[in-house]
Amino acid sequence: MGAIFIGIIIMLVGGIIMANAAFSDRSQNGFLVCLAGLGLLIGGIIELIF
Repeated sequence: MGAIFIGIIIMLVGGIIMANAAFSDRSQNGFLVCLAGLGLLIGGIIELIF
């Protein structure tokens, strides 16, 4: 259960980063969206491992 909770937190953080990227400068958009995608990927991997 703990791992699922951690995964959900990471996905929420990724969603917040994506929301911030949508409202930020265009130059930073790609980098922030990549970070958000990486966060979602790591969250999914953590859920699979545990």
